[in-house]
Amino acid sequence: MLMYLAAVSLLLGLSSGSISAQNPAAPQEDKWEFSGFFGVSQLGDHAYPTPIEGGDSKTVNLSYDPGYALGFRITENLGRKFGAELEYSYIDNSLSFSNLSDLVPNLNVKQRLHKIVYSILVYPIGRKGRVQPFGSFGGGTSYFQIADDSEAAQNEIILKDRWKLAASFGGGVKIPLSGPWGFRVDFRDQITSVPSFGLPEIAPSFQGNSGAGLLPDGLFHDWQIDAGFIYRFRP
Repeated sequence: MLMYLAAVSLLLGLSSGSISAQNPAAPQEDKWEFSGFFGVSQLGDHAYPTPIEGGDSKTVNLSYDPGYALGFRITENLGRKFGAELEYSYIDNSLSFSNLSDLVPNLNVKQRLHKIVYSILVYPIGRKGRVQPFGSFGGGTSYFQIADDSEAAQNEIILKDRWKLAASFGGGVKIPLSGPWGFRVDFRDQITSVPSFGLPEIAPSFQGNSGAGLLPDGLFHDWQIDAGFIYRFRP
C-alpha cells in the first residue's frame, strides 16, 4: 500500500512538473512555504516478551493496521541548499493486542497518533531546478492517544495515553508549478521508544491466570508517505 501510493504520487508530481516545464515559471525566491498533505502510515507488528508474577513469562503481540495520515508543514527556506520545517501529522489507525491476558487474549482499540517534529531540510542540488530532491532529519514528539477503549474498560483493562520523544528521518521531492504553487512527495520514518499504554511491566497473576501486562522494549518505526501541494509566500 505504501509503495503503491508512493508510485502514484511521484507519477502525478512528475506529470505536473512536465506541464510546468513547458511554461517555466520564474525561479522562486520566496522565503516561506505552507503545505498540506495526505498519505498513509504503518507501524507494523511487534512482539514483546513480558514476565508474569511468579517467574513465568509470555509474549504479547501488538499489531497496527495501516492508517491514513494528514497534516501540514510550515517551511522556512534558508538559502538555496537548506531549510527548516515544522510539521504536524494526525494519524488514525487500529491497534490489536494478542495474548495480553488469559481472560482477554485479544483486544482491539482505536488509536490516534499526533506527531510534531522540527526538521532540517537539505537540498543536494539546490532549490532552483524543476525537480528539487531533499533530505530531512529532525526531532520532536509523538502522542499515542487511545481513542476507543470501551472493550478494554469492559474487561477492566486500563489503557492510558502516552507521550514519546521522537527522531525523524526521510526525504522527498518538490516540483514547482506555476506561480507560487508547487507539489511535493515525502517519505518519513519517525522513531520512538515503545509506549507502555499504562500497562504494568510485570503481568499480575490471579489463581493461575495471567492478567494484562506489557514490557515495552526497543523502538517503534512509524513509516509515513504522503503527498500534497505547496504555497510559497513572503512574510
